[in-house]
Amino acid sequence: MRGGLDRVPRPVCPSLPANPARYPWAIQGTGANLCVENVNLMNPYKGIDFGLSGVRKAPDHRRVNGFPLHVGIKIDQCADTGRILDVHFHPAMWQGGAP
Repeated sequence: MRGGLDRVPRPVCPSLPANPARYPWAIQGTGANLCVENVNLMNPYKGIDFGLSGVRKAPDHRRVNGFPLHVGIKIDQCADTGRILDVHFHPAMWQGGAP
């Protein structure tokens, strides 16, 4: 995935982190040479999941920004060197107002 904005509707909570809606993964993938590049994740409960069975080669994350509420990036079962470059998750970026 290259260049995109994944904006989840405002989490169901009066303030963070009281009770956010538990949406599934915003980005999920399996296979070889997966890449997420130039993406903004706004309010997902869980961000990027490359931890599914079958992920074997070099996941690559570049220039990813946002504020996942629970899990940012999950990588598992990788038999090669993956890269996470220039990834920033900031609580101040929370859309909906920080407490």
